[in-house]
Amino acid sequence: MEIAYYYHKSGNGDMAKQVVDSFSKFLVDFDIDDIEQSMLLRSKLKNKKLDISYADALGYHLARKLKLKFLTGDSQFRNLDGVKFIG
Repeated sequence: MEIAYYYHKSGNGDMAKQVVDSFSKFLVDFDIDDIEQSMLLRSKLKNKKLDISYADALGYHLARKLKLKFLTGDSQFRNLDGVKFIG
């Protein structure tokens, strides 16, 4: 999402579409339970003074559910389980 946003912001909509299309095979379905669980997770992290976005909460929840590493450069995730921090 961030890469596509970058290209849209810089006026290169064609490249943004190419980026989005290249990731389409990795799309994961989620349901209302996943949304509920991700907001519960966000609330728990907020109680630990970690302020993550709704989208990051959903992504982190889905990564954990699917037993995948959550790749991020967001320092809020630096010491959390299941995270591959880049930065």
